[in-house]
Amino acid sequence: MRFLFEKLPENIDFDPENEGYYAINEPSFLKLCLMAIPVILISMFIIGLMLKIRLGTHYHMRMIDSFQDLVIFLAIILIHEMLHVIVFLDKISSGDIFIGTYRGAIYATYLRDIKKERFLLVLILPFIVLTVIPVLFLMISTINYSLLSKIAIINMVLSSLDVLSFYGILTKIPANAKIRNKNSRSYWKL
Repeated sequence: MRFLFEKLPENIDFDPENEGYYAINEPSFLKLCLMAIPVILISMFIIGLMLKIRLGTHYHMRMIDSFQDLVIFLAIILIHEMLHVIVFLDKISSGDIFIGTYRGAIYATYLRDIKKERFLLVLILPFIVLTVIPVLFLMISTINYSLLSKIAIINMVLSSLDVLSFYGILTKIPANAKIRNKNSRSYWKL
């Protein structure tokens, strides 16, 4: 695994057209971000409502109001990206796995083929582990743990693009397809 502070690595060994891959019809990054806004608002409303019901009407959460919250936010980003990485086929030490940031976007990418089902797991695992499980735990437990609710909501914002990508891959790509990335584009073949 390598860390980058630049755009996605160029996969020069991969020539999708000559290798029989089809481009996935994906929106631009800007359009995807705009599409994520309703996902974020609806999800935060639903999660917030569930937490209000469970934790009481006196419950109020501030996203980031202290240095400690900023550290928590950065830790959630790192854990979120590592959850993507652990599902890739290679070991974490692989040179084909990258975590990076570029122009405010944070990414984890893998330069080899990955089956559709595993790719879907890569996309959704951080959402399940850092949003769904904490909310379910808060809903069924008697513990009023504000840190878990903060983790769930912050990660929901971080997972919004993943959720949209999950839906797109699930609905547009046939079962048993292999998916591979080149720069910011994704390709598939059977």
